[in-house]
Amino acid sequence: MQGYVRSTYSDEGLSLSQIWVLRHLVHRGSSTPKELADALEVTTGDMTGLLDKLEASGFATRRRSTQDRRKVHVEPTQKARARFDDLHRAMLEMLGGIFEDWRTDDLDDFDRLLRKFLSARDRLRPGAA
Repeated sequence: MQGYVRSTYSDEGLSLSQIWVLRHLVHRGSSTPKELADALEVTTGDMTGLLDKLEASGFATRRRSTQDRRKVHVEPTQKARARFDDLHRAMLEMLGGIFEDWRTDDLDDFDRLLRKFLSARDRLRPGAA
């Protein structure tokens, strides 16, 4: 799946980390660099570099908070939203092709196992209660 995502953005020269930042922004609408760094588990210094590149390529904008000038908000541009819409459609087509021959009981088994896997992953994450 990562290879598919990378190839979709290869002409833009975006790294996988930059793509994940964009994904987060498109889904949330706006975040601070600190929130983004925490979500992606990188340092704020690393995030600054990622955001500089995204802003230079026209995928994100930064704006100062009107309530607190020390705070910066990062937002996806229309270009970022349009590219994610394209990616989403392409991913749905790809997944449709993968699952088109699966029977209902196969899908039920897959769903059950995936939920079990995700539950175990969440339990084992650092900081999980």
